[in-house]
Amino acid sequence: MKESTATAIGFLIAPIFPALMGGVTTLATPNGPDLQTVLAFFPIGYLVSGLVTVVLGVPMFLVLRRLKMIRWWSAVIGGFAIGTFVSVILQWPLFRGWPSATANILIYGATGALSAVAFWLIWKQGRESSSTDLTDIFGV
Repeated sequence: MKESTATAIGFLIAPIFPALMGGVTTLATPNGPDLQTVLAFFPIGYLVSGLVTVVLGVPMFLVLRRLKMIRWWSAVIGGFAIGTFVSVILQWPLFRGWPSATANILIYGATGALSAVAFWLIWKQGRESSSTDLTDIFGV
């Protein structure tokens, strides 16, 4: 697979995790989310998450690629930062105090990190490298 193809697929896959998280954490149903609720919220969540990916994820990828710093750990840090930023922006008008805000920040940050690692794993498949040493695999 070419790097450009892997990059495009990675950017299409990355928004899936936040979209699912939005359906799972919804308060729309009194008894908690069920499969129908998660699936109902998924298209909206995917569009919103896709927009965040385009606005924040793509520029971060381009900067890291330019600096030759695309590694699993930079994906985790960048994804966590984007997820945290989105959490703060979404909570700003309805800020309910630190305990609730901290939990949401951690959930969004972890989801962003998961999305970024999923992107990195797919993007990594497109790199044209025949090396299989630890440096190539782990970027250390």
